[in-house]
Amino acid sequence: MNITKEQIIALEKGEVTAKELFPELFQMKVGSFYKHNDGCVINYLGDTHYNIKVFGFNAYGFWRNTEGWSKNGWTEITPKEALPYFVKEAEKRGFVKGAYFTVVGSFCDLDAVGVAWKLIDGCLYLSGIIIMTSKGEWIARIVKKAPRIKELVKKDPRISELINKYCKEELIKMIQK
Repeated sequence: MNITKEQIIALEKGEVTAKELFPELFQMKVGSFYKHNDGCVINYLGDTHYNIKVFGFNAYGFWRNTEGWSKNGWTEITPKEALPYFVKEAEKRGFVKGAYFTVVGSFCDLDAVGVAWKLIDGCLYLSGIIIMTSKGEWIARIVKKAPRIKELVKKDPRISELINKYCKEELIKMIQK
């Protein structure tokens, strides 16, 4: 990208804007997080005819996974800046300490995995386990009944050592058979 002396003068005089000169710098990037002037926080999924498709939060903090959002007024933010909004939504959905959830049939215990959150490539991770995809789909589900693994750990503490040493999901599958 090159800028000429004439373009600099035109910018200084207000005859042209940087967005007009370099529109490619102002285009939204698929998979990036943005905040709107009115407080919305989203992950950008792409353009439709006149609007954009996103998942994230409207100005009132409600979760949305839709098309029809305005293309104007967005500022790119880092995943770290977006993370608190997604953590708050996950907690509203029940992902809190002491809860149990399943991901593709495997049980996870938030007492065991702790509560470490990350947004990586548009996906929300909880202690290394993906709970929301980069399309905004919540693939993890809260379960009301504790899996048998917790009861077994109470009976035999060696199971806890095995869980730490080996893949927890595989051990749970073996124990539940």
